[in-house]
Amino acid sequence: MEDAACGRDGDLLMAEITVITVKVIEELLGKEPSGDGRSFARLSSYESAGEDAIVFAQDEASLGLALRSAAGLILAPLA
Repeated sequence: MEDAACGRDGDLLMAEITVITVKVIEELLGKEPSGDGRSFARLSSYESAGEDAIVFAQDEASLGLALRSAAGLILAPLA
């Protein structure tokens, strides 16, 4: 397997996949539990996001991109 971004080739160590739940995110943010039982396996760019991914939006332009993505969860600051 090749890691073109870092210029390496050969076998790459694959880390154990860990998921984070909405419940854990709510706890970290000090929010009341919503009862949402979803979980997510990765952070992602807007272009490669799927329903298992979390994306971040820091302004209105990035929020538009996030909303048009297939991300399962968008984290953005409150206005």
